[in-house]
Amino acid sequence: MPYRCKENLAGDKILKSRTFRIVANPFFAICSQIFSFYLLWKLVGDLKFTLVMWIGIRIFALWVNMIQNYWTHTRDFGYRRYNDEEDNAMNIGEWLPVTATFSACLQNNHHHYEGLLRLSHDKSEYDFGFLTVKLMKYFRLVKATTKGEELPKDIPLGALDFRAFFFFV
Repeated sequence: MPYRCKENLAGDKILKSRTFRIVANPFFAICSQIFSFYLLWKLVGDLKFTLVMWIGIRIFALWVNMIQNYWTHTRDFGYRRYNDEEDNAMNIGEWLPVTATFSACLQNNHHHYEGLLRLSHDKSEYDFGFLTVKLMKYFRLVKATTKGEELPKDIPLGALDFRAFFFFV
């Protein structure tokens, strides 16, 4: 939404974008917010509680967005596992931001190996997103690809550990 995309790059050719994205339409954005408020109000039945809950969810979503898009992309917060000089991405490894962003706050790891599903690159890093994917694999909702089961050599984990599992801590 903050940047309008008028052109798509495809190889050496520039193609004009002819697709219409309904979610980028401001009318749709306003209507969807009104509808979500109305639906929550009808579900809960109390207008004051609905208003507090609806605003609270938006504040939480803004906080998650700030973690993922600002705090993990500036060198002021977190730590760096990989020292890529052109990249400012950092890891914020506390349990609450990791859980709230489904591990997207491990941005330094993600930028170093952007195609790797597992964002924790050491046993000391908590990876809620990967635990969620492993749970989905247990219920046979997802399947690991051949590439998805490969682990890069410089990650200090012994295995990707994408076998089926089920446990509660």
